[in-house]
Amino acid sequence: MKLTNQDIWLAYPELVKMGGGKLNGETHTGMKMPVEASLGIAKLIGKLRIAYLKIEQERVRLVKKYGRLNDENSMYFVSPENADYALEFASLLVREWDEEFEFEKVKLPQTVKNICKSCGTEMDVVFRIEANSLIPLVEHFVEVI
Repeated sequence: MKLTNQDIWLAYPELVKMGGGKLNGETHTGMKMPVEASLGIAKLIGKLRIAYLKIEQERVRLVKKYGRLNDENSMYFVSPENADYALEFASLLVREWDEEFEFEKVKLPQTVKNICKSCGTEMDVVFRIEANSLIPLVEHFVEVI
């Protein structure tokens, strides 16, 4: 499957949040989901990791090229009005990644089994994913069953 850099750059952080792991210095614990879904998310993370890191490295290079260093926190800032940065970053995102990816969409359930803390009964609980996390994933990476 061919993916654009944008597909990869938007999906990878959401997959890491779902599956657990480190991203940009933050540790994400992941979501409780069935084994098949967890394994599928882990496989997707593994397949996209190198591509994501290369795209992110290029984004950081552009931020340093077009941004200004804030002496107070040693971070670069790019003005939202900087058309050169916006144009070059957009150009990066719309490009297709050089290599094809082979994977199946991960099937996410609408409910998951959980044990009630009060009574100890097993019950179905709605599997909750925020819309802003799901949107970059539904086209290529996951389907809700």
